Amino acid sequence: KTFRYILQSQTLQTENDKKDLLQRVALLQGLDPVDINKLVHTMIPRPFEVGELIVRKGEEGDTFYVIQEGEVRVTDITVGST
Repeated sequence: KTFRYILQSQTLQTENDKKDLLQRVALLQGLDPVDINKLVHTMIPRPFEVGELIVRKGEEGDTFYVIQEGEVRVTDITVGST
């Protein structure tokens, strides 16, 4: 097998894994497959360490996170000011 073939195979598998992950997110289940594919191509894996803060209430967000594996703890889910 050539390096190019291996790289293409790995890329395809990664894209399929991302698509499978997104299709399991209830919020995204109504999206058209074309839109899911657009998301797949913009997704960037971002690992976090245990105890690392992902987002803080009140901060402006510009990222949509999907937890692929592991657990997160949400400590304040009230609506309103910080």
